[in-house]
Order: sequence, then C-alpha cells, then structure tokens
Amino acid sequence: MQQGQRCLVLAVDLGTSATTAQWALAVDSFNQQGVLQRKCFGRPVEMRAWRGARKGDAIGNICLPTDLVYDRTSRELLCMGFQAQQYLDDPSPEIARENVFVVEHIKLLLNNPDDAKVSPDTAARYRNMRDELARTLQKDPYEVFEDFLDAVIEEIIGAAKISIPFPLETSKLELALAFPSGWPELVHRKVAAIGARGVRKALEIHNLQRMTFGIQNVYTLSETLCGVKEWLTATIEEASISLDLGPQTSNLDELNEGDFFLPVDIGGGTGCLTPLRLVSKNPLRVDQLGPTQSLEVSGEAVEAEFERRLRQIVSPRDYNGDLERLIYQVCREFKEEKKNCGQPPRPGSPSWNIHTPRLRANPRKGFEKDCMKLSRVILEKCFDPALDRLDLAIEQVLAEYPAIKAIVFLGQFGGSSDYLRKRMARSPITNSVKLRHSQSGKLDVVKGAMSDRLKLTEKFVRKSETVKSYGTLISFPYYPDSEGQRLFPNAMQEGAVPLEQQYDTDTLKVVEWAISKGTTLEENLMDIGKDGRR
Repeated sequence: MQQGQRCLVLAVDLGTSATTAQWALAVDSFNQQGVLQRKCFGRPVEMRAWRGARKGDAIGNICLPTDLVYDRTSRELLCMGFQAQQYLDDPSPEIARENVFVVEHIKLLLNNPDDAKVSPDTAARYRNMRDELARTLQKDPYEVFEDFLDAVIEEIIGAAKISIPFPLETSKLELALAFPSGWPELVHRKVAAIGARGVRKALEIHNLQRMTFGIQNVYTLSETLCGVKEWLTATIEEASISLDLGPQTSNLDELNEGDFFLPVDIGGGTGCLTPLRLVSKNPLRVDQLGPTQSLEVSGEAVEAEFERRLRQIVSPRDYNGDLERLIYQVCREFKEEKKNCGQPPRPGSPSWNIHTPRLRANPRKGFEKDCMKLSRVILEKCFDPALDRLDLAIEQVLAEYPAIKAIVFLGQFGGSSDYLRKRMARSPITNSVKLRHSQSGKLDVVKGAMSDRLKLTEKFVRKSETVKSYGTLISFPYYPDSEGQRLFPNAMQEGAVPLEQQYDTDTLKVVEWAISKGTTLEENLMDIGKDGRR
C-alpha cells in the first residue's frame, strides 16, 4: 500500500434518548490522479466502554442514555449517561433528588420551538422546558448539549487511544455526526461547531494535541440517509445469500432498480421521511426525489401523550405523597414498558401493574392499595395521536409520488415498535405498498455514518435538490474609483448593510451565487469549489 497518513474516524448517532458511536482507524493516501483513497484497518469498533455501562453487562452497552444530572446550587454537571440513569433508578440516592436538576432529551430543545414544524401544544411544552433550563442552570440548550457531547467525544477518543497499539499523535481525526437533516442549517452549523470544540478539548485531555484536526474535519450527516443506506446494504447482502433458500420476507424481492420507495426514520425523539428512487444495487445508489420532511412522530411524542393521560387519571385524592414525583417515576418506567405495547398480553395480565406505596384503592379507576393498574388498552392509545399524524404524512407523500412501491421503517421506534407494526399492518396503504421494518433499528444510523466516511469513493445519493442557495463570499475595498465602487456604485441604496472597516478602508462583502435554492445536483456537481462551474 502507498505510504499515507493514519486517520481516526469517529461516527456518532446523536439520538434523542440514546446515543451510539463507532470508531475506526484508516489510512489515507492519494492515487496518481490525486484522488483521496481511504483504507480501513479491520472493522469499525462499536463504542461500549461508556462509563457505568458494564453494570449487568460485562462487555458494556452500546446505547448511551442522554440523561444529564446537574447540581441545582453550583449548576455543575454531576453525571450523565449510564451513571445518570443509575442515579435516577436509585431509590435512595446519596444526593437528594430535590438538590439536582435532571435534563432529558436535550436534543429536542436545540431547534427553536417557534421555528419547528410541531403542534402548538408541543411547541409550548418545548418552550417551557427551555425556560426552566435557563432559569435553573442559566444556560441555553446548546451549552447543555455541549456538556453532553464533550463527555461523549472524550470517552470515545479515550477508548480508541487505549485500544490502538501505536501512537496517534501524527494521525488526523474526523468526526461524523448523524443528525436530522430536516432541521435548519443553523442548527447543523452550531452542532458541528460544538463537535469541533469537543474534539479539541478531548485531544488536550488525552495529550493528543498534535493530531491533525479542524472544523473542516466535522461532518453532519442525514440520520435518514445513513439509516437507509445501512438497511439497503444489509438487505441486499441478505438477499444475495438467500437466493437458494426461497422467498425471504425482509429482502428486496419487491424493490428493483428504478423503483421509488419511502424511508421513514422514527427515533426516540425525532421523525423524518425522504422519498427516494433506487438507481442501482451495485454500486448502491439512490436519487433523492424531494426534501426530507420532519415528523412530529417519535417515542417522546408517545411518552408525552402518556403523561397527559396519566395526569387525568391520578389525582391528589388517590395518592398520599409527592404526586409530581410519582408521575415522574411512572412516566420514567413507561419508557421501558411501551416496548411491550403491541405484543400479546402475558396470561392473566391485561393491565400494567406498578407497585405504588401510599396509593389508595379506587375500584372505579382500577387502583388497588399500593398498586396502580393501568389497562394496556390505555397504553396503546397513547401511540395513536402520533401515528395518526404519521398516516397523514405518508398519504400526502404517496399522493405526490404514487409510484412508491415500498415503505421502510427505520430507527429505534420505527424499526422495533410492535404496536407500530400492528397498526401499520391494518392500514389501507398496505393495499398499494409493501411495508418493511429494519431489524437492527438503532444501529443502522451510526453504521451508515461510519460507512459514509470510510467509503469515500462511493456516492450513495446520486441526485438531490438543494434546500438553500450556495455561493462564494467576496470582499471588495470600497472607496472612490475602487473596483468595489465601480461594480456596485449604489451599494448602500440597494440594501447593503453598513460597510465594514478593514485596514482603515471600507469593505463591501458580496456573495457570488453558484447554486440557487431548488437546484437539482447530479453527482458531478457535488464538489463545487471556488474554481468550480458557476
């Protein structure tokens, strides 16, 4: 192999309720045509060495919880991830609960509720959460998110440094962050900047400051496209292996090159859908037919509906204790219990029974003394408002693209929810499209993100449409008879903002637009630099 530079690649799926990560070591070199080639050493390594992850699991757990626990007085971060989860599950923690502030689903607070495409009730809920965060910690959501991502990146780099048997000081580093592509570009830029700062802090902690890294080495990738790429890759491999074994329910027998399909990525806190056309299976390529659409469908939406219903059921007359604490604890337990919704009930258990000391008996509500019983019918109804919105969004896309042949459900919720499967199987859309559910759910996204950065010569998306305009920023000196004044003699009258001063000279900044919003990009126009085609 041609001599090259080692590159440590980190891929992180920034999930709402859980984050997953991989790291891999590669070698970069250039071929005779000057094209960057990347060769991976071995296979990507799943990050399992999270602090506190080995409780009950000797090799660790890949899904890092996103909970953070802060001291209310000092506003310092006490613990996060598995350690935060263990604290919250401890019935008698050393630090009293009233002395801490718990942050859950911080990712959902990054997008301004006034700009997000959510219902008024959801926007108000997010706004209240942001306000409480600011009052208690005197931090905005991005500062709290930075606390979380700093810890995540530091742990990944630390684990990689221990595992790699040679020095990394002369290597370079890349960071790939999978994020909802339907969110505003400003959010992506801020998250990329937080990631870059997190890497620099981690390199200093681990004495790796000599590694080559900059903001240009941070990539924010579409969660949906990363997930569908991995699902397609795994499914095509499965189909090729299974040719002699008869029909397979999970392969691509019904999806051929040229067919339209709709990936629906539903995670713990966000949902997106993107209409695609399968261009080829080898190499794997798709055309993006339209922009990614954000959905108000997620595990968090189901949990919010459960809390709303629970508050209508339980009253202070039913419980001789801290009612708010009880509601918080039951809602926390529902995060796990909702995974059983859609499954056949256990024999003799038509209800979810929660041990609740100091709960008074109430036959009308089904409560027994010290035991809250909630009908599983009520639990399943908590899914329906979100899934009603999903049905409507899918119907609208199918009306616009009637040639869609299959819908692929991805993500932690989309791939693994039994109730979602049962509900969608009853939907009239099954008469016109095939339904597929990813078997690996949560891991598809991080695997797809890593694949994107390791297989640089592969272009998964062949054709897409720009969501914004892109151009080159040019600065002109602006004074009498200058080039700037000759080109733009009436700059101020035409709407220029007050001119900047640079070296005691007025400067006019002009954008030369290269690509306008809504332009269809083919693969040969993906890399437009300062000397590219205008």
